[in-house]
Amino acid sequence: MTKHCPVFLFLLFTVFVNSGKAMAQDVQLSGTVVGSGQKPLDFVTVSVLKIDSLHQLRQTFSNEKGFFSLTIPRGDYVLLLKQVGREIFKKRMVLSDNTDLGQINVESPIQLNAITVTGQKILIERKVDRLVFNLSNSPASSGISGFEALAMTPLIDTRDENSLKIVGKSQVAMMIDGRLLPLQGEDIVNYLKSLRSDNIEKIEIITAPPSKYDAVGNSGIINIILKKNKNKGLSGTVSNTYSQRKYGSDNINTTLNYQTNKLGITGNLGVNYDKAIPYENFDIKNADNEYLLLQKNDRTDIKHDYVISLNTTYTASSKSKLWVSYDFRPRKSDIEISSSAYYPATSVKNDSSILTNVQRERKIQSHIANINYEVKIGKDSSERKLSLSTNYLNNFKKEPNYFEILNNPQFNFTKTDNDVRYQIWSGQSDLNLPNRVVNVETGVKFTKIENSLYQDLSTSLNTATQSNNFAYDEKIYSAYLTLAKKVSQQLEISSGLRYENSQVDLVLGEKIKKSLGSFFPSFYITYTTKEHGVYSLNYTKRINRPDFQSLNPYKLFTNSNVYSVGNPLLNPSINHNFELSYSKDNFSINAFWQYEKNGYSSIFGLDAAGDNYTAIDNFFNKSSAGLYITYYKSLTPWWQVQATGDFEYQHSHSFIQQYLGQSGTSFYYNIQNNVFLNQKKTFKMNIGFWQNLPRNDINIHWKGASNLSAALNYTTLQKALVINIGVYDILRTNLSRGQMYNDNYIRSFNNYYDARKVVIGMTYNFGNRNIKENRKKGNFEENQRAT
Repeated sequence: MTKHCPVFLFLLFTVFVNSGKAMAQDVQLSGTVVGSGQKPLDFVTVSVLKIDSLHQLRQTFSNEKGFFSLTIPRGDYVLLLKQVGREIFKKRMVLSDNTDLGQINVESPIQLNAITVTGQKILIERKVDRLVFNLSNSPASSGISGFEALAMTPLIDTRDENSLKIVGKSQVAMMIDGRLLPLQGEDIVNYLKSLRSDNIEKIEIITAPPSKYDAVGNSGIINIILKKNKNKGLSGTVSNTYSQRKYGSDNINTTLNYQTNKLGITGNLGVNYDKAIPYENFDIKNADNEYLLLQKNDRTDIKHDYVISLNTTYTASSKSKLWVSYDFRPRKSDIEISSSAYYPATSVKNDSSILTNVQRERKIQSHIANINYEVKIGKDSSERKLSLSTNYLNNFKKEPNYFEILNNPQFNFTKTDNDVRYQIWSGQSDLNLPNRVVNVETGVKFTKIENSLYQDLSTSLNTATQSNNFAYDEKIYSAYLTLAKKVSQQLEISSGLRYENSQVDLVLGEKIKKSLGSFFPSFYITYTTKEHGVYSLNYTKRINRPDFQSLNPYKLFTNSNVYSVGNPLLNPSINHNFELSYSKDNFSINAFWQYEKNGYSSIFGLDAAGDNYTAIDNFFNKSSAGLYITYYKSLTPWWQVQATGDFEYQHSHSFIQQYLGQSGTSFYYNIQNNVFLNQKKTFKMNIGFWQNLPRNDINIHWKGASNLSAALNYTTLQKALVINIGVYDILRTNLSRGQMYNDNYIRSFNNYYDARKVVIGMTYNFGNRNIKENRKKGNFEENQRAT
């Protein structure tokens, strides 16, 4: 399909140009509506009526700057402006060419603060390449964290409190106001927990990212749009969240914002301490159903996370803006494992037991810097703009791992020291050129990645230290072109093509070179019916490059008989994604089909010594199809229900005989009940329940899991103070259980990660709380691989 993409794009471009010629008789009518004191008026209904019948031909609305623009055929018309149904301006005009009416002064606009508008607010909107959830229109969203707000959002999966996913996607990137946040995994979750939902206007879910963004991964993008600045000055937020499992955990976060007409500064300081007591149990059987290994691991996990960030915005003029940001994130984790392993008589080690004490430590220091500059170009600079950005990431990890065998004095300790450093530089330029025929967006990007590993291994049986070195360098050159056209008020089409070429140098004893270049097309079409229902169809092709940890070629021991190892020769997989969706009011349904070629995942086995290993390899092709449905309903003025369901069928074919692919269905549903306990809706209760039915995925069968939770939320002091109390995993059913298959063994696992807890949180907002945080970042998708 790739070799036909340039032809496909050329044909589509020809269609756009021809349609533009067919509409060459159209003209552009624009203007700006202002009231007393030259104050712009937004949400003014702008209608163009036919002069002979006064029948409405076109309609639009003024934006927050009072500006409106629409395209109509040449002719005689009446321009009519209305505000909340009341006529405020009327004028007859003859249009023979593009016309800018300039400022339209309205003497007596309606004072909207004196009007009460009632009715059902739209929560879900479908745009050409994304689903929009208007969070500010939901009364249940007030006074909660950004992470809890995402749990209410269609297509978002927050079942794991330490990660975030989009349904059907293996990875997710986070954007704030259209700029990528260079965070991953738990760092994203911690940031979202420090963000207040009252500062969020809407959340955009991009399940099929357009060509502007890197083609990396079967990933989606979550774009959080913050509310606009209303006033200037100083504001801040102080929050403290305490969690009680068997041990207590605490999260403290402070944010300060300062805003003037030109300068905006946001500083953030966060401290997180977490202690959990998970367990991991597994056993391995052979093809004759005989036990070869029974393993039990009791863990104590302690984490210390810190964040120091500074983000500045400088508006030089109405046409140019500069963003500069820096994040420093030191993290430390300590894991203690008491491990017992038993090898029955059928195994290689023949009726033996191993008792191991393990101490694992990880110290990480991450430095992330971004500079972004945006300038509007041309006379009509409302949409035409040039964006320049540069990004830098330095991630250094020290991972000492020590274990001793308690019941074998001859082999009493082994120690490994791993020093890992990732460095990523990237620079990008984007040019947006909208016009009447077709909107054009194009850009180029260069990325340089350096990944180095140094490892020392020593044991009590061998006083000499074994040292290993591994180096991985990658350069990625990319360019893209996107064409978009609004063919009519109902039909909108967009298509893009991205080219990426990666050059890889591996140093593993000898130097290995790898090169891969490919085209990545995307296509979107959206049709809006007169009844306001929206249909959307899209296709994207993606590439899933392995993260750096998966490339680590050296053994990382969990204890004396369990280790993991990466694969430096791992190849990327290719993903093809089709989606068909429909949304209307507060209902949305998505149907999707995906095909993953040359996929890679974890594999397991027993080596010649009988030790259990986990590795990673390219071994399968996978196709999957499914439906995702979400529906919001206010059953009463005080009871709101959100119901979501996800059904999927997947088939995995393994092209390596020893790894057995699994096929089957999966079903997940989530029901959230929000009950308002007072008339002002400042005191509310949430009762939620989700359940995963048993499912198959690649070479793993997962057993069912569920979670019942309940929480109270109280907002007081004119929304300055928010208090939350919640209980999660009440029934202790959020388990991780299942079997992993290959042709010789079955590995059964039964894990629990200490999910049941009581959480008490308080957030206090001071100063001018209408200030929007300066959180714009550069497009830095490569950070997803630096795990």
